[in-house]
Amino acid sequence: MAALITGLGAVSSLGRGTARVWSAMAEGWDGLEPIRRFDPQPFGATLAGMVPDRNTPAFGADSAAVSCVEFAVAAAREAWDRAGLGRVARDRIAFVFGSSLGDPDLRIHEITERVADVLGIAGPRVTVSTACASSANALGIALDLLAMGAADAVIAGGADVLTPLVLAGFNALGVLATGKCAPFSEPAGTTLGEGAGFIVLERAEQRPGLAILGYGLAADGFHDTGPDPSGAGVARAIRAALDHAGVAAESVDYINAHGTGTRANDPAEWRAIQHVFGGRAEAIPVSASKSFLGHAQGAAGVLETIATIVALEHGTIPPTQRFTVARPNSPRDPVGQATARAATCNIALATSAGFGGANCTVVIGRARPPAPTARREVSISGCGAIGPHGTTLDELVAGGMRGRARAFRFEALVPSADPRGLDPSTRYLTGAVALALADAHLRLRASDADRSGLVLGVTAMSAESERALQQTIAAHGYRGLSASMFARQVVNAPAGTCARLLGLRGAHSTVAAGPATGLLAFVYAAELLASHRDCDRIVAAAVDELPAEVGDGSDGAVAGVLCASPGAVRVAGWHIAGPGRIAEAAASALATADLDEVDVMIGPPLDCIRFGRRIDPAALVGESPCFTSGAGVVIGARLVATGQARHVVVAGGGASADCAIVLTRGEAHAS
Repeated sequence: MAALITGLGAVSSLGRGTARVWSAMAEGWDGLEPIRRFDPQPFGATLAGMVPDRNTPAFGADSAAVSCVEFAVAAAREAWDRAGLGRVARDRIAFVFGSSLGDPDLRIHEITERVADVLGIAGPRVTVSTACASSANALGIALDLLAMGAADAVIAGGADVLTPLVLAGFNALGVLATGKCAPFSEPAGTTLGEGAGFIVLERAEQRPGLAILGYGLAADGFHDTGPDPSGAGVARAIRAALDHAGVAAESVDYINAHGTGTRANDPAEWRAIQHVFGGRAEAIPVSASKSFLGHAQGAAGVLETIATIVALEHGTIPPTQRFTVARPNSPRDPVGQATARAATCNIALATSAGFGGANCTVVIGRARPPAPTARREVSISGCGAIGPHGTTLDELVAGGMRGRARAFRFEALVPSADPRGLDPSTRYLTGAVALALADAHLRLRASDADRSGLVLGVTAMSAESERALQQTIAAHGYRGLSASMFARQVVNAPAGTCARLLGLRGAHSTVAAGPATGLLAFVYAAELLASHRDCDRIVAAAVDELPAEVGDGSDGAVAGVLCASPGAVRVAGWHIAGPGRIAEAAASALATADLDEVDVMIGPPLDCIRFGRRIDPAALVGESPCFTSGAGVVIGARLVATGQARHVVVAGGGASADCAIVLTRGEAHAS
């Protein structure tokens, strides 16, 4: 579903406001300058794309004055004002926030909630964290929320702040430029940045203007930090985006590449473009906006999309600054000039890639009337769970166990993987997904991998990995940070490793919504399968790894294999609503399923639903941010699959959003 762009907002190294982005492209100046907020000398690179009025010693590295919340509020307010969102009811406005590392003092979904509270947004608040592809993925989720009827307008984007940890981590990877980055050119290397960007999206209907036409997701399934050299993952994301937008490859006029400037990323991305466009790739302008913004981490995707939109509004395409000597395997036309190039462009792509092999492509073009598309049926073909109950689904359903996950033999579930070096979150997740695939009687062949995806619900990085990081910094400082340790600091790290170990290279995302996180993963996976045609199956999963003090919760992981075909357990309806609107979410999901009563209600009692009995998942497994609501779906699917219930609704939520999903017996149910 295309969505009209009605507002833009940016905070970047170029300054505050989207007008600064256009000025930079029109006049030929960048925002890369010496780092003054903290001492960069130990890290090799001294330049970065810092937000100018926050790049001073007064705003120290640990100062709360420099935060994702501050940047996000400023950029989102600009987008809100430009769109004139005062005309839209607050409960019909959704907020989708993407970030890589977020804020060290907040769980990632708490940033989303704070910004939404400041803006007065009462619709769904969804968080996505797929490293440097986060804010691009956020734009895609905005399209899905509009298509689901969960909102009339969505503010989507992301924010990240440059900290000593981030600079140290990229230094450990050996990818930093000593000067200003020059994508596709010599010398190689990236220049980091920071900032925030947001785009207001509304239903296109008959109004003219630029729009986000579609998006696509894919996993490399190759390495924790490095891209697949073949570019296959980026190519899959591009093809998925074109398919979702209903746009032919021959119609693409321009590509704003991820273009980090590194020796690994740039050639891989160019190979991906060649895979998709063949000989025509030589004639497509392909530039990299990081040459004037810097690499703004999780905010990079939306800021580069904004740069593309602003350029197209002025009848130009963005340049790649400092292009001098082309490196091997680089675009033939990198728009290698200081200022924007005059050009007529009808269709543009913006590509993004992140740690864990997460790829996202967004399609930008002129708004068009929505074309009717048939939605696919979705079913759950298998489930798996690892937790204090052990590994058996019937024990999970029986409940009564909470606390630490019971020991299990990882190598028996994933014989091809070495568990050494994997943190608990990754072991729990990969084990649960392997159990779900086995329960679905799926042995993924190489030909299946590209059409098999993973959506993970998680709210925090591994407690063990975080503890190891803090111990290393305390003992050796940031110079003691290893590349592998840094890679595990992003919350999507377990998803990337799981995708690589089990061959899930299709649609790939990591989402959060507080206590509804696990449930949201199933809702998002169902929507992706129903409305996008690039995957045949997506595993929805949720993982929690408890810190030292367990509390009244459980750690472990749950997973379900969702398929775009009829099955024994049909996913008959789903919905997401703003916080405090759980009845609305459940009623909408039931209306989609054409039901007015269910056998089993899993979640809080709701007056709007007639049900036979109710199950409180927290009473069975304790209260955990992700595991509990995800377990509710797995328990419901198990009840339907074993004939203990015909119709089940699972509902839950919190300060981010309220979600509901309806499970019924499908045509393939065994008698």
